[in-house]
Amino acid sequence: MNQQPEARVVLRCASLCVMALTLSAAPAVAQTQESPASITAFAGVAMASGPHPATGVAVGLKLLPGPVSLEFEHSRGRRDPTAGVPAMETFAINILTQPSRQRSRFQFYGTFGVGLYAVLRDNHVSDVTEARNIGGGVKVTLAGPLKFRMDYRAFFLGKMDGEDYPNAHRFFVGIVAGF
Repeated sequence: MNQQPEARVVLRCASLCVMALTLSAAPAVAQTQESPASITAFAGVAMASGPHPATGVAVGLKLLPGPVSLEFEHSRGRRDPTAGVPAMETFAINILTQPSRQRSRFQFYGTFGVGLYAVLRDNHVSDVTEARNIGGGVKVTLAGPLKFRMDYRAFFLGKMDGEDYPNAHRFFVGIVAGF
């Protein structure tokens, strides 16, 4: 199999996620109302000028009963100076839509949002500009308010320093705690 390095990284990450889902032994029980607040810690692969590790945290708030909630997210991808990949940091406010009640362990969702991104070169911010994102994923109930989360996002980046940056993609896995 002769694949590009980026494709191999994404394929490995996706394979690990599928294995984790398959091996999860949580019972399939119907859940009551979604928690009004949640926090997600995540790690994954960001694809912006090449694959690199990314980590972050997201805080979700369900302001009204129904399928819509807000999520505030901060993510940072590490730089790879040998490959010439700068670090990228994002701050986003997302609207997350998902079923109000969970009928099985799996809860699918869609999301879109707006925010800011910054490219960090040699430990200083080159500029900050706008970004939009769209994506989706699944949350899998593990036990009580704990869920395993897999998420894909496509980022549409604005111009920075007079040049276009390529659109970025991010795939992550994380743990969600509702409270």
